[in-house]
Amino acid sequence: SIEIAACALAMEHDVVPPTANLHHPDPECDLDYVPLTARDWSTDSVLTVGSGFGGFQSAMVLTRPEGGTA
Repeated sequence: SIEIAACALAMEHDVVPPTANLHHPDPECDLDYVPLTARDWSTDSVLTVGSGFGGFQSAMVLTRPEGGTA
């Protein structure tokens, strides 16, 4: 729903949105974080995963259409 729209917009504008409320990443966890501000990044596909009440699980892969515009 809203997360899918956010992923499509991020892909269209070639950015990775920042991780919400990530102010102090754990130095022991070596991941490529995107804290506080968006990062320029161009990609042709995005994976979004969601879960909800009652054990609902979903995953969706969005890809850029042929021709290079989202």
